[in-house]
Amino acid sequence: MPYHQTPYHQTPYHRALVLAAVLAAVLSLTAMTGAAAPARAAVGTSSGPTAPTLGYDISWPQCPRGAADPRGGGHGLGLPMPPASTGFVVIGLTAGEPFTANPCLAQHVSWATSNQTPTQAYLMAGYPTTSQLTRYGQTGPWASPTTTNDQLRNVGYAQAADALAGATTAGFAPTFVWIDVEDPSQWQPWPRGGAPYPNTQQLANRAVLEGVAKGLADAGIASGFYSYRYGWASITGSWQNNAPMWQTVGATGYLGAAAACQAPSFSGGPVYLGQGGSGSYDDNVSCPPQASSSWGAAGLTVAGQYAGLAGWTLSVTNACTGATVRTFPSPSSVLGSPIAVYWDGTDGTTPVPPGVYQLTLTAGSAPTTVSTTWPYEVTQSGTALAGCGLVRLFGPDRYATSVQVGRVAAPTSTAVVLASGEPGHLVDGLVAGPLAFHLHAPLLLTSGSVLPSSVATEIAARAPGTVYVVGGSGAVSDSVLAQLSGAGVGSVQRVAGADRYATAAAVATLVGAPAHAAVVASGADANLVDALAASGPAARLGYPVLLTDPQALPGSTSTALNRLGITTTYVVGGSGAVGDVVLAALPGATRLGGADRYATAAAIATAVRTQVWAAAGPGSTPSVVVAGGSATSMVDALAAGSLGQLTLLTGYSELTPATAAWLRANPTPQVAVVGGPGSIGPSVLVALGSRGHPTG
Repeated sequence: MPYHQTPYHQTPYHRALVLAAVLAAVLSLTAMTGAAAPARAAVGTSSGPTAPTLGYDISWPQCPRGAADPRGGGHGLGLPMPPASTGFVVIGLTAGEPFTANPCLAQHVSWATSNQTPTQAYLMAGYPTTSQLTRYGQTGPWASPTTTNDQLRNVGYAQAADALAGATTAGFAPTFVWIDVEDPSQWQPWPRGGAPYPNTQQLANRAVLEGVAKGLADAGIASGFYSYRYGWASITGSWQNNAPMWQTVGATGYLGAAAACQAPSFSGGPVYLGQGGSGSYDDNVSCPPQASSSWGAAGLTVAGQYAGLAGWTLSVTNACTGATVRTFPSPSSVLGSPIAVYWDGTDGTTPVPPGVYQLTLTAGSAPTTVSTTWPYEVTQSGTALAGCGLVRLFGPDRYATSVQVGRVAAPTSTAVVLASGEPGHLVDGLVAGPLAFHLHAPLLLTSGSVLPSSVATEIAARAPGTVYVVGGSGAVSDSVLAQLSGAGVGSVQRVAGADRYATAAAVATLVGAPAHAAVVASGADANLVDALAASGPAARLGYPVLLTDPQALPGSTSTALNRLGITTTYVVGGSGAVGDVVLAALPGATRLGGADRYATAAAIATAVRTQVWAAAGPGSTPSVVVAGGSATSMVDALAAGSLGQLTLLTGYSELTPATAAWLRANPTPQVAVVGGPGSIGPSVLVALGSRGHPTG
C-alpha cells in the first residue's frame, strides 16, 4: 500500500534498513506452489530482457476529491493517476481496511484497460471487529469451528470473498492478489518485553491471513503479501511461510524500490515487487525472477510480465518422457501484457500422475524470444514418478521418512531396529543398516528422549516381537525403552558398548561376517558422511560396518575383526578420515575414497556394483538409492541402509558431477530417492530422470 494512502507510513512504526542497490529488474515471474498432498515443489532459473519493469499502485487516494469513502466521513484525496506509459499497476480492491470497497475500482480498472496496462490487485486484511467475528466466524471452510483461530480463519476467508465480489462487480478478474499487512491499529496487539515470539496474538493474526489466502486460492487466484520488516515481525512474528513478498524498505523512488528487491525476504519466499515513494506516487519495480516452494493454491501459478515483449505461451511437459501435458496460449499480444497462469496439476480434465514436469514460458517472437523453465514435482511417498524410473521415499520429518523407507525395506517384518536420529548420535544409525537388513527389519529413527508419534504408530502396527535399540542411553534414553515396553513390544534389546566403536562392534557380532569381509569407516563426526554410502551395499553383501579413530585402531574394533575372522576390509574415505597407519593395520585393506563425499560414494558404488546387483538375485532389476549429501539432509540416508542398495549422494539443486557421471556409466533402470522436497529439489529429479545425461 502506498505511503500517501494512509498517514501510517509516516509514523515511527515504519522502520527499515535502506540497502544500497541498483535497478536490476528484468522480468518478474514468480512460481508458487502449495503444500497440499500430493506434495509439490518448484525451483527454476530464468533469463530475460534487460529493461526494468517500473510501475505504481493505486486505490482510493486516486479517487477525485468528493468521492464517497465507504469507511464513512472521508473522501478521495484527488491524487493523480500514474502516467499512461507505466509498466504495470497494482489496483487496490479495498479502501484502507477489510470489508470496504475501493470506491473508484471500476474507474481504475477502466483506466488500466484503456491504457493496456498490465494489472495486479491488492486487498487490505485486518483483525476483525467483534461484530465481524460474530457474523463471519461460524461459517466457512472451517466448519463448526471449536477454536477462536479457526473462527478467525473463516473471517479471513470472508475478507477475501468480499474483496473479490467487489472486483467482479467492477468487471475486474485479477489472477494475482497481494494481501496487505501493515497497520498495527488494524491487528491484534502484541505484548512486548519478553513475550513468546510468535505469541498468541501473532498466531491469531496469522490465522486471519491463512483464511484470506485460502479464500483467494479457492477462487483460483495466487497470492503473496505486502509488508515492511518491522510490521511483518510485529504483526505475524516474522512468519516464515515462503510466500511471495511485495516489500518496501521505506526509501524514496525507484532506487528504494530496487533496494527492497535486494533486501532479505520477510517471509523466506521470493521478493516479487519492491516499493519506494516519491511525492504523490508510490514507485514499484518488478524484482529479478525467483521461485517459491510452499505457498498458495494446490497447483502452481506463474505470474508477472515481460517488459517490451508481446505474447507468451506456457507449456507443461513431462520432464522424463517429453510428452506435452498442457499448453496455455497468451490471451493478449499487447506489449508487456501481464502473465498470470494457474496450472491446477491436470491435463485439463484429469490430475496428472506423480512425476516431474517442466513449465516453460516463452515470450515474444523471433528473433526476440525469451524462455524460462521451472521444474515442478507432483509426488507421493512410495509412488513411482511417471516415465522416470524414480520413486521418492519421504515423510514430513526424518522420523516419518524412516517409517516410509522401512515399509519398502521390510513391509511385513515383526522385528524392528531403532537408532537415534539426533545430531551427535547419528553414528549408531550408520552401523545399524546391515543389522536391519540381516534381520529383515526396518531401521527406524527416534529422538533421544521421546519416541516420535509416527514411529510409535508404526511400531504399534507391526507389533514386533523384538525391538533392537542401537546405542547407549546417551543416544536413546531409558525412557524411550520404557515407552516401547508400554506399547506391547515383546522384548526390547539394547545393542551398545562403552563408546561408538564398541557399539559398532556389538552390532557386528549380531550381523556376523559370512564372507569374512567388513567395511571400516571413520567414527569421527566430521567424516560420518563417508559411511552413508557404504551401509547399503554392506548390508546386501553381509558385511558389518566397524568404526575407527582416524589415527588409531580402537581395541574394540581390532577385537571384533579377529573374532569375526575378517580377512578383507573395505576402508571408506580418504587419509584424512582413516589414516594410513590405520589402513596398514587392517587385514586385506582396500581404500575406497574420492575427492569429496560425492566422489567417495561413487567410488564405493563402482567397487561393489557387480557383487551387490548379483546378490539381489536372478531377474532382479539393477537399482540404486540417491540421498542428500548435505549436513542437514544426510540423516535421511541412515534408514536407507536397510534397503541393501548401492547408495549415491547429491546436492539439493544440482545432481553432483560424480553422481551424474556414475549414472551415465552404469545404466540403472530404477532409482529410489530418499528424502523429501526439502532435501532434494525437483531439478535433481529431472537430472535423475535422464540418469545424469543433459536434458538440453
